[in-house]
Amino acid sequence: MIKCISVSLILLVLLATTALSAERVRIVVDGLEGRPLENVRAALRLPEGMVKPDGEIDKGMLDQFRKGIPDQVQEALQPYGFFNSRTEVFVQTSTEGTVLRVVVEPGTPVTISSVKVTIEGPGTYETQLQELVRSFPLKKGDVLLSDVYEKAKADLQSRARNSGYLDADFPVHKIDVYRTKGIAEIELSLRTGNRYYFGDVTFLGAPKYPDSFLRRYLSFKKGDAFSYLNLNKTRLNLYNSDRFREVFFQTDKKTAKNQDIPVVINLTPSPEKRIKTGVGYGTDTGARFLVRYQDVNIIDRGHEFRSELNVSERLYGLAGAYIVPSGKDFRSFTALRLSFLRETPVTYESNSVSLELNRERGFGENSQGGMFIRLLDERFTIGGETTSSFLVLPGVRLYGQRVDNLIRPQKGYRYAIELRGTDTFLGSTVGLFQVVSVGDLLFSLPGRLTLLLRSQTGFTFQRQAFDEVPVTLRFFAGGDRSVRGYSYQSLGPRDANGDVIGGKHLLFGSVELERAIGNDWGIAAFYDAGNAFDAFTNITFAQSAGLGIHYYSKVGPFRLDIARQVNTPSPATRIHFIVGIFI
Repeated sequence: MIKCISVSLILLVLLATTALSAERVRIVVDGLEGRPLENVRAALRLPEGMVKPDGEIDKGMLDQFRKGIPDQVQEALQPYGFFNSRTEVFVQTSTEGTVLRVVVEPGTPVTISSVKVTIEGPGTYETQLQELVRSFPLKKGDVLLSDVYEKAKADLQSRARNSGYLDADFPVHKIDVYRTKGIAEIELSLRTGNRYYFGDVTFLGAPKYPDSFLRRYLSFKKGDAFSYLNLNKTRLNLYNSDRFREVFFQTDKKTAKNQDIPVVINLTPSPEKRIKTGVGYGTDTGARFLVRYQDVNIIDRGHEFRSELNVSERLYGLAGAYIVPSGKDFRSFTALRLSFLRETPVTYESNSVSLELNRERGFGENSQGGMFIRLLDERFTIGGETTSSFLVLPGVRLYGQRVDNLIRPQKGYRYAIELRGTDTFLGSTVGLFQVVSVGDLLFSLPGRLTLLLRSQTGFTFQRQAFDEVPVTLRFFAGGDRSVRGYSYQSLGPRDANGDVIGGKHLLFGSVELERAIGNDWGIAAFYDAGNAFDAFTNITFAQSAGLGIHYYSKVGPFRLDIARQVNTPSPATRIHFIVGIFI
């Protein structure tokens, strides 16, 4: 024990001595700012051994280091166009230590007198390559910036290789600098070489999945220009299918025949049958629990069955779906979904059964849409009245999203639009037509800020009495994801007794500004406004503002918002807390 304490004390003394000795020599740089200053500071590192553990400075090493400083400064400034800098080094010694004061006169930066960028080989007239040549970022008269040059050069080569010219290189790549004249000449020539194409594709490791099913995930076809970018898209498609744990590609241009490169895709399937559970809490729903069962390869055809049980204080739901993939692409499918739902918020009670058949396909890279027909049988109590309704509800929907990070996005968008309608001649209790939409826009701002804009809209057009419209097709506002500061679905038109009964239309908007704190935390300020209503001539927007603390974890976000009602005679404050963990 005594030996351990002694060793620890010795280590502490050595660390303290090292820290003190490091402080005995300081380097101060004058005459520069911004990135040139940062680069010079990074280049001027004290050599090891110059300051001994006892704090004594090796005078010989110090003098040698001092003499080399002008050359180090010159080299560090050249990437920013300064080739004629002058540097003086002054050594100042005091009882506090030694200071190397480096005074730099960077001089006038070198400017570009001529730029010659050319393409040779079979890809000379490729439109994308010629566009990069025309938009080459360094022009005559610009300051010579090495990082800009290197990035433009790398972009040109990358574009060529992603267009199938895998042997693309630069037989000529030079910058001639004339220091006395203060000018530079750039000459860059890209040689494309022959173009390669995708050849035959072979899948290995997943014999239970039909070959035609697997080919849906390919982002290329035989005969397309070979592109590593498309290989990466294919890898992402296969991973996102939630069917494969590992995806590896084997491609070698040495095996190419007539410039066609064969592709071998090695797959390691995930378990076909799986159960996942999740827990969470929301001010709207209270504590909630979820169980999901999936079988992603029914009858070895890639068909999927999924069922889901949701239980919370105010919502009970059980749903099952059978999904048949289309041979067109991996985002096209036909699904049959049966669900049972019981909702008991403060404003109403609803029990419903629905059966929906829908056909969907992908539109572009980030959008999905299709047609559906839904049979809805609902019994509900609202405003003291109990009603039953049956609807045959056809419709169309379009939705999509794109974010830069799934755990903590900094920019992106999300939207969903649905048009649905029915009439009594279809066997429905009531006729109506509705247009419903939700949308989020997320912007990245300077200072680690993000701006989130949210909207929800709903419009109903009908001729029959509104009291027969199922409560799940009426519009309400208020809650964690609506106008905060108000309880869940507590806003909307009221009956003669003052009970909220839901409205024909909905308008809602929100602005939220968040400042990132560290990697996982954020503080936010927000403003919400919206309401449900029956007539455009009688709209009263409920408003709220507040602050929030957000934590972003890998298993789900944690959000704590405190909202206060605005422009109301007796404003109330409400806490909204949302947490979700999925295993």
